Amino acid sequence: MDFEYVYSAEQDSFRREAREFFDARVPTDRRGPVDPESLDDDTFAYFREVHREMGARGWLYPTYPKEYGGGGMTADHEMVIEEEMARRQIPKHFSNGLVLPSILVWGTEEQKKRFLIPLLTGEETCYQTFSEAHAGSDLAAISSTAVRDGDDWVINGHKLFITGIREPDLMYGPFVTQPDGARHHNMGYFLIPYPTPGVTLTRMTLMNGPGQLFINFDNVRVPAGNLLGGDDEGWQVAATTLEQEHGGRGAAFSPDEDTQELLAYVRDTKRNGVAIGVDPTVRLNAVDNYIESQIHRLLETRNFWMYVTKREMTYHGAQSALWRKEFKVRNAIREATIMGPYALLDHTDDAPVAGGSPEVRQRRNVAWTHPGGTPEIMRLIIARRLGISRTRERAAPTPSTATSHTG
Repeated sequence: MDFEYVYSAEQDSFRREAREFFDARVPTDRRGPVDPESLDDDTFAYFREVHREMGARGWLYPTYPKEYGGGGMTADHEMVIEEEMARRQIPKHFSNGLVLPSILVWGTEEQKKRFLIPLLTGEETCYQTFSEAHAGSDLAAISSTAVRDGDDWVINGHKLFITGIREPDLMYGPFVTQPDGARHHNMGYFLIPYPTPGVTLTRMTLMNGPGQLFINFDNVRVPAGNLLGGDDEGWQVAATTLEQEHGGRGAAFSPDEDTQELLAYVRDTKRNGVAIGVDPTVRLNAVDNYIESQIHRLLETRNFWMYVTKREMTYHGAQSALWRKEFKVRNAIREATIMGPYALLDHTDDAPVAGGSPEVRQRRNVAWTHPGGTPEIMRLIIARRLGISRTRERAAPTPSTATSHTG
């Protein structure tokens, strides 16, 4: 049975249009760095402008509504655009787009126009500010506060392990609005412009690089119009954000350059004049990586299909996220087994494998088991949504289920 996707004439026509744009706009020597943490200012500025041009065409977020800056296009268009960007190694938008569904579902019309348009067109970028020192996977344990003062909210506290490239135009996340309120009904969800007096960003150099931040909020005043949802609905708004972070939207295109680079290494590398691929253990490890990568691709594609066709989703997103978090670690271990010390040569070393990308994976794949919830949290979500836990839950509302939008 042939599982390969066959493109329609309309898709092929749009692909030619996309390919012409990218080929003309982005020279072959312009691409994102192997290690995202080594992105230089010139490359960052260059691709920010490319993103703006894509946004003007509606290509940055193709399926979001046109009236808010999206493309109003189909899932097929999104798939083609992502494939062509990956073909040229063009970085995706330097922004955390997980807030977009929350604004669509929970925002007023004024908020949608005010915040979505600059984000969807690439004019602005944003950070997600969720985790705190004592509140990572247990988001309901946050302690940073927002106190109403006239027409403003005054925010105090901190967030850490916040992913972001350069500085954002907007930050978003939950803050406690009712310290004595019931758990899950005591917080609001705020959109915070940056720079704003009282907000300071400090880079954190961690295992996966300096792309994480500690953010301090010291009497930061935010207009009441920047509260998304009600002042006690922050948990529910955050759940919409997390539904996508947990895999509930899937992906139109899930390339696995990690596996492709490993297969090329096994195919092309010789040691003592003998191809390493003749070793059955090497072949077995490489094939295991390929199989697990394909399972992830199919889970992501299934979820994307369910999302755009407005199917009811329960455990599906967390299932895909759990698989991704764990198989990426297994794949990195098998890659290190095959490559040995060569897997630890970074982009600054002499003759690194694949430009140093295996070294990035050795750090990144372990660090990425935490963001959006640990594997244990994913298992808990799956159990609750399958009805085999003491607590049951439904999937949070998304633009696919709560509105007519399909962003």
